Amino acid sequence: MKNSIVLYAVLSSIFLCSCTQEEPSTLPVSLNKPETLCLDSLPMSKLDGTVRLREVEVRHMPDFPECPMRSLYNHKQCKFSEDGLLHILRGIDGRTEDNSDDDEYYTLNQGELCMIDPRLNAIRKTPIPQPTNTANPKPPKSFDPPTNLLISPKNNMLMWWSIVGNGDHAIALQDDKGGLTSWRTPSSKYFMNFSVACLSENGTWYMIVYSASMAQEFHITVYRVDKDASITPIGNYSGTGQQPHKNLDVISISPERLRFLWVDVQSTDNNRIRIWTFDFDLNKKTWSEPKLLGWTDSMCFTTSCQIFKLSNSNYAYLWHAEPFGGFFYLEEGMKQPLRLPFCENEFQAFQHGDRVVVAYSLDDEPCKLNLCVINNRKVGAATSIDLGKRDFAIHERNIILGKAGPDQLWFVDTEKKNFHLLEFVE
Repeated sequence: MKNSIVLYAVLSSIFLCSCTQEEPSTLPVSLNKPETLCLDSLPMSKLDGTVRLREVEVRHMPDFPECPMRSLYNHKQCKFSEDGLLHILRGIDGRTEDNSDDDEYYTLNQGELCMIDPRLNAIRKTPIPQPTNTANPKPPKSFDPPTNLLISPKNNMLMWWSIVGNGDHAIALQDDKGGLTSWRTPSSKYFMNFSVACLSENGTWYMIVYSASMAQEFHITVYRVDKDASITPIGNYSGTGQQPHKNLDVISISPERLRFLWVDVQSTDNNRIRIWTFDFDLNKKTWSEPKLLGWTDSMCFTTSCQIFKLSNSNYAYLWHAEPFGGFFYLEEGMKQPLRLPFCENEFQAFQHGDRVVVAYSLDDEPCKLNLCVINNRKVGAATSIDLGKRDFAIHERNIILGKAGPDQLWFVDTEKKNFHLLEFVE
């Protein structure tokens, strides 16, 4: 098993190196560690915010589409659109009760996009076209997890997924008129299992493929997604750190710039972390100098982070470091981050206007999901909702949140097939 993990890490590095067309920019390691940015010394913030969430109702949907491979949907393949519809990118499982043990049917050969209206209990399904640019005479066996889906405010969609067999990937685009285009991307040139994406304010999608390992330190490649769903590399970035996933997020801050949030984990140096932010100029293909947001020399094993653009053109950064403890929230203009008083598990956050909702679970309360609201740089008291009997706490990847209205929020429990409607109150 250990040999397999090492081989996987080395292959990841090889795939990334093969797509580099020029010397990447290199992130310097900062030796200046301001005490004001030391995460260890920060006190826990008070829950003095006035905005919180209240559960309004729970809607059960018996016909909710089953997740293939007898698994649970995750937040990467499930997204709400601005009009409150849940979209699910999924493969179609070929197994039945008669062939459930037959390996041949474990391959997902078809895919579809499910659109669910929880208010009307209505479901609509659209098939996802297979990529057409393949020299293989046989149709590719597609939709092997992981699958990923992003939706813009105008309902443009970007999708990507693995293709079973040789590790190829596929990308699909849907425009605001519903037209779908797909493209097959060879694994020998790109490696997209660790990737994030965003829609620029110039109307173009950009994918960011990143990875790190003991064999190769942190590396980013920025790709432009073209109208035919093919991708073009436009920038590379290298830095320190060996954490392989969940430690990078990106948003568009202008038609010409992308902003990155990166948790730099030094696995070879006691797993210390540094929190960086930096920009990429899409026109000049250049990187800005990195800015340090926080640091700790305490040992950390897992991290996760998210970045948000608020309506006042300000930016909010949220990250988690375990087990040294803490969720941290920082807006530009604040002298130091808020240290939020919950730190047991990882989180999922969702932006609703200028309010940031943080959802998390506790191992000793597996039947509950906790949600708190950060508004005007203050943290409100957590609201707990009952999820029913469970053996384990819900994992952050299975927490799916979406906008239900101007002051309302959906949480979807895909295991119980329940839609929890919540509203903001003061």
